[in-house]
Amino acid sequence: MKTYFLVIPLALALVGAGCASPASVTRPITPSPIVSTLEFTSITTQKGHTDRLRNVRVSHSADGTISNPVVITGEARLWYFEAVFPIDLFNTDGQRIEYDQARAKDDWMTEDWVPFEASISFSAQPTNKHTGKIVLRNDNPSGLEEEADAFEIPIRFPSQALTNAQADNAAKIQKFTDDSFGFSFNFPSEWKLADSDGIVFQNLGPYKADGQGDALTVRRMEGSSVTVQDAKFGDTMMYFDENKKRWMIRQPDQKSQSDYTTVEAVPAYKTLSGLPVFSSTGRWKTVIIPLSHKRFLVVNMTGSGWTDGLDPFVKTIRASTDTLKAEDASQAIQAMLDSEKPIK
Repeated sequence: MKTYFLVIPLALALVGAGCASPASVTRPITPSPIVSTLEFTSITTQKGHTDRLRNVRVSHSADGTISNPVVITGEARLWYFEAVFPIDLFNTDGQRIEYDQARAKDDWMTEDWVPFEASISFSAQPTNKHTGKIVLRNDNPSGLEEEADAFEIPIRFPSQALTNAQADNAAKIQKFTDDSFGFSFNFPSEWKLADSDGIVFQNLGPYKADGQGDALTVRRMEGSSVTVQDAKFGDTMMYFDENKKRWMIRQPDQKSQSDYTTVEAVPAYKTLSGLPVFSSTGRWKTVIIPLSHKRFLVVNMTGSGWTDGLDPFVKTIRASTDTLKAEDASQAIQAMLDSEKPIK
């Protein structure tokens, strides 16, 4: 197993009133009337299937740009799981900017064609980046690449100007991306990234003014399993069981704290993009985020015992090709800053 460390010394100054955004000036946009749809009657998926999707329609305006929200309808078979399947909206740069689930409008547990519908709202795109694509993916609960399939639809975005508030929020949010390992996250623009080999945010939390702040560490780990070692609380090992098609976790028994048990891993929560987050042993708080069956991120908070900033940070972690809704990213950043307010 390879372990990589990356250090980001950080002196984060909480800017009280300076965090407030200036008044928003919104320039109203008059949408073009929807007069027709992009229609795909016969469809061949990326895996060559011709009997999975048909009669797919994408709502668009008179100028050929997609409507906002964009409505996707059609019929699918052997494409659902639990009556849904994912639909992604990508921008010109190949980043996922929105995502939703198409929902079956009839009983999905059949091999016959079942109609579906989805509606996706999206934020304004820069006028010089007006193309993108909609991707209909089969719901693949196994997570196996050989079981994945998709159908891509090229689209054009409507011409819209960013509001002052949107531009201000974008300026306050920074993004770190590691394309080689395949992940991204957001952080406040006040934070300074000093090294690109590993990630350690230092002197965080309510005690940072006294120079006794906490540290948040992100480790990249590769292998068929990931192990988090802790001398006091015991080790945690996590892996994907190819036979059961489930994540499994081996931890100290909660009662004895000495014997180990292996059980199916249950996510504590999910990131904003849908990645599962699993709790682990380790002081003061440690979580594991699988990026694939053999690539993991381990995020850990140590110091005074303050851990409130870890979860909003972790929720912004996603695949490097994905992005977050502007509102979700802004709220996560604000939660990181709010968690650091001094304890009175």
